[in-house]
Amino acid sequence: MKFIRNTARFVMLTISIFLPMIVPALAANTVQAQICSTSNELVSYVLRMVGDREGTIGLSVPNTLPEADMGSEDLLRHILRQDSGFIRWGHKGGTATKITAGGYTTFTYKLTYHTTKEQDEAARRLASSIVGKWTVKNLPDREKMDKLKEYITANWRYDAVLDNMTAYPTLISGKGTCLGLVLACQLLLDDMGIPSQTIHGRLIKTGALHIKLLVRLEDWWYIFDPTELAQDIPGLSAYLKSTHVEWMVLNDEYLTESFQASRPMSLADLEVELPANSSTPQPTPAIIIAKPTTSTVLVNDKSIVFDAYNINGNNYFKLRDVAYILSGTKKQFNVGWDDINNAISLTSGKSYTVIGGEMMGKGVGDKTTMPIDSKVYLDGKEVTFIAYNIEGNNYFKIRDIGATFDFGVDWDGQNNTIVIDTSKVYMPQ
Repeated sequence: MKFIRNTARFVMLTISIFLPMIVPALAANTVQAQICSTSNELVSYVLRMVGDREGTIGLSVPNTLPEADMGSEDLLRHILRQDSGFIRWGHKGGTATKITAGGYTTFTYKLTYHTTKEQDEAARRLASSIVGKWTVKNLPDREKMDKLKEYITANWRYDAVLDNMTAYPTLISGKGTCLGLVLACQLLLDDMGIPSQTIHGRLIKTGALHIKLLVRLEDWWYIFDPTELAQDIPGLSAYLKSTHVEWMVLNDEYLTESFQASRPMSLADLEVELPANSSTPQPTPAIIIAKPTTSTVLVNDKSIVFDAYNINGNNYFKLRDVAYILSGTKKQFNVGWDDINNAISLTSGKSYTVIGGEMMGKGVGDKTTMPIDSKVYLDGKEVTFIAYNIEGNNYFKIRDIGATFDFGVDWDGQNNTIVIDTSKVYMPQ
């Protein structure tokens, strides 16, 4: 009897030790899942696997980690943003699954890439060969930049073909999308020892994405757009220089105090370069934290999940998301672009025109943000909104939207609920 009891204890001890390892592997559906016990382990593992262009990535995290609550696509996006150079990895797309079992959540990704690891290495060797012919090793950084500009103008052309989205085909053919041109340019800058950062934004007028570089020369960061130099399309350069741009930064380093200490700059002045010899200190803008809204949102008694943030005690929503949800109600409105005034155009009483991307995604984790001056016209007259830019999207104070279109916005503190009612008129707080 004693032998049986001891055997049972041994079996239970064995299960308690090995079950956490077995369950994630089973949940991964035959894909070997890497167990990541901490957030740092998780980020390091995925960045390494994506950097090596692994087609299948499996990972398991304890359900106690906050990442376990994320959607599979949101988690991948969150991890990739931890590295300032992730965009050059050429992640193209793929599929993802999420399974929770035995105290662990297992994520499995099957990814495709624009280039192979061998092509990335070849691109870096080619960039080094190009720079080696310039004999710029001992030149000041500004003279190195002059040589780079001359090379791009003479040898590169903008090409909208999606196959030219990375450094490798751009360096081989001399043609690339704005992304391909930027990534190829970064390799040349790296070889010359000049630091650079990608900045990524959306053209308000068309909704098209565009990407530029911040290049560090001496103690300052400057805007540099290879696409302007490589353009071979009439009017493209002026179009890219248009002020119809909302800029975002792909990671939080740009908004950290250490980064701003070397080149203080707000999101609003990204289109303004400092004078070449300027050394005047610039004021460091205050850091504002946006937290994902945790409140339930009821729209005409129906629970709706919005991508919304709470900033300084107020809730901010995307204009297009609100217009999309209210379309068909008495307080519907459309969102467009006013070419004459170079502003967002709102038309009251008109059903919303869907452009795609509405009600997509939901914010995960706190974000660093700054207020923006967003020019808005309602039925031809300029109106004032309080707005913030968070990762390339503008968020507007929901009470301002309610006041503008005269619909009810109330707060149910007992149930932690934002109540939007188009049958009511707006009542100030």
